[in-house]
Amino acid sequence: MISVVIPSFNDGPRLQRLLPELPAGDERTEVIVVDGGSTDSTRDHVSAHSHVAWISAKKGRAEQMNAGARSASGDILLFIHSDSRMPEGWVDAVEAAVRNPAFSFGAFRFALDDDGLQARVVERGVRFRSKYLGLPYGDQGLFIRANDFEKSGGFPVVPIMEDVLLVRALKRSGRVSILELPLHTSPRRWRRNGYIRQTWMNLSTYFLYRLGIPLENLARRYAKDSRAVIMFCKYPEPGQVKTRLAASIGDAEAAHVYRHMVAHTLKSLRRLRAHAKVFVFYAPAEAAEKMKGWLGRGHRYIPQSTGSLGDRMLDAFWFASLEGHGATLIVGTDCPDLRPAQLEQAFSALENHDVVLGPTHDGGYFLIGTTQPQPALFHGIAWSTPSVMSQTLRRAEEAALRAATLDPLRDVDTLEDLQLSTSPTLKIPY
Repeated sequence: MISVVIPSFNDGPRLQRLLPELPAGDERTEVIVVDGGSTDSTRDHVSAHSHVAWISAKKGRAEQMNAGARSASGDILLFIHSDSRMPEGWVDAVEAAVRNPAFSFGAFRFALDDDGLQARVVERGVRFRSKYLGLPYGDQGLFIRANDFEKSGGFPVVPIMEDVLLVRALKRSGRVSILELPLHTSPRRWRRNGYIRQTWMNLSTYFLYRLGIPLENLARRYAKDSRAVIMFCKYPEPGQVKTRLAASIGDAEAAHVYRHMVAHTLKSLRRLRAHAKVFVFYAPAEAAEKMKGWLGRGHRYIPQSTGSLGDRMLDAFWFASLEGHGATLIVGTDCPDLRPAQLEQAFSALENHDVVLGPTHDGGYFLIGTTQPQPALFHGIAWSTPSVMSQTLRRAEEAALRAATLDPLRDVDTLEDLQLSTSPTLKIPY
């Protein structure tokens, strides 16, 4: 029997596609999903497949895969990622490879779900590394005899490169079998960071490890490369933005002030020293071309979803997570005193906290950041009231989330706020 072990964390949509591709009720296979505390639809998607076993484990890919191996019944263990796509005939191919007396461990041929030329170049590079250096990675699907896995001690519990360390240890005991069957994987990391940048990150991380750089440092370096910032804004149609301010200075002037604040916020995002992907979440949904004409086409524009502000922010965090981002910030555009330093502080706080908040003087917040979607922070909040910040901190405490706060800023909602702002961005005399 082959035991297929799949570590998961908020991977509901990916498992929805993968699980139907795996054999159902086949005596030659069993499927085990090892979850690290998902808060999305993961459990529902797994429950829809009676042949799939569900177990919970401490979050961390190595911890989860080791837990799956301990509960497995098969003679062969196959570890795959949730964004994999299984090729036809994989069961026969794995069994044939394992029957070779010289076999130590095996993997599939690496393939990206992308038709572009850059994807083919990356695949050729991985093919060379796997075939001639004997170094397949975890996204190629690693399979090994269960008793050999147990003797090896399993995946080292480290913050990064657990697959590489296991592969290097197993290489010493026998033959590495790289199947010609392609195991397709999601190209989201390459699309997110760019093919050249992502390939360089992979290569440089391995070489830095070989030079003796601590794995904890490499994990922090890799995590920083997956950061995202989401800017929530509206198209500045007079009468549709800054209505409280407009009551004092008029619709057209209020829209003009709003334009200045959005431009300032976007400039602060561009000036971040560390790499972070910037997304513009805009409203109304039909304003896509207007937004691009206003702010330029060098950004990725996503229409805000429907529902309350909390619903829309939670959906934005889910979007970032599905795109492969870790630490993610959502910022508003009402604080002309916002500087890149505050964004850097927020990302630093997320290195050892679950959530970070940037409070405003009126009881709300200008920034919220998490390392993963946290539904508890957005339910039961009285939005647009002076208690938003205190309620959110209470929700974080109830959910046992570690929360950090930044220094407060003043947001501009009224004429008084505008007059008290110290930002040189707003040069209009009121």
